[in-house]
Amino acid sequence: MSQENIALALRYYERLNARDADGCLELLAPDVEVAQPDLPDGGVFSGREGWRRWHEALDAAWGEMRWEPLELTDAGDCVLATVRFTGKGAHTAIEHAADRFQVLRVRDGLIVHTTGFGRRSDALRAAGLPA
Repeated sequence: MSQENIALALRYYERLNARDADGCLELLAPDVEVAQPDLPDGGVFSGREGWRRWHEALDAAWGEMRWEPLELTDAGDCVLATVRFTGKGAHTAIEHAADRFQVLRVRDGLIVHTTGFGRRSDALRAAGLPA
């Protein structure tokens, strides 16, 4: 199962980078949750419509954005992803780059929960891995 989960995560990031919202939605469970607890405008977005709202907010904020997977680690029913987020503000053109850590929980071949973290130790704990 681990290779399938890693492949699913890679497809998800490819579609995010293509700004293919409909393609991303095909990879998400109907009851998906997106949690961004450490971002100022973060919170929890529930269901595919919640994911779409999260994606539309990102799209509006970033004129350009890219998620580059640096490392994907199998954690049973989760994938721990170390990704480099780069973007240019849609209204300011200010460039930004940061490494982020995401835990993607998989059920029945679909992403059912994704949580973003600024610290690797927080992501490791969320994935059930030793910090």
